[in-house]
Amino acid sequence: MDAKFTLKFTLAAIVIAFLAGSIQAYAFGNEGTVDQGAYASVFHSLDVDDNGTLDKSEVKNDKLFKDSFADADLNRDGLLDVNEYSQHRRMKEQQNVKRLVSDAELVTRVKAKLVKDAGLKSMKINVDAHKSTVILSGFVDTQAQADQALAIAKSVDGVNKVESSLVVKGE
Repeated sequence: MDAKFTLKFTLAAIVIAFLAGSIQAYAFGNEGTVDQGAYASVFHSLDVDDNGTLDKSEVKNDKLFKDSFADADLNRDGLLDVNEYSQHRRMKEQQNVKRLVSDAELVTRVKAKLVKDAGLKSMKINVDAHKSTVILSGFVDTQAQADQALAIAKSVDGVNKVESSLVVKGE
């Protein structure tokens, strides 16, 4: 039973990674090639002075550029042209997709280890992840089970932090 369960989780992770890669390639193009058409309309809507470039004030409300305008400004002229804007937006969106896939993989690996543990196998423990932080929630019978779940989650490679909202039923 454990081998089948682990195999299902592994296959699910592979499918998620494959789909994310396919979506990423379709939506964002390949490295070095930017489909400006996808971003050009957004670029032009931000270009309030209609001069073909964006300055910091024009992108101040865009969270992808708020703290990284200088990184996007490849030629260091204090302005973004449509290519610089498109390249930076594509790169940031790709990073977000990779983070989501990485978080999904962490969830799968933590759940698989929790299921393998005989003392936790029947427990209803929910696992979520955000930016390599794993969040455990649900109910356990004892504090020892809560501690064990926390230790297991912390032991998974790639987990930076574990937050627990586990509730001990009898307390």
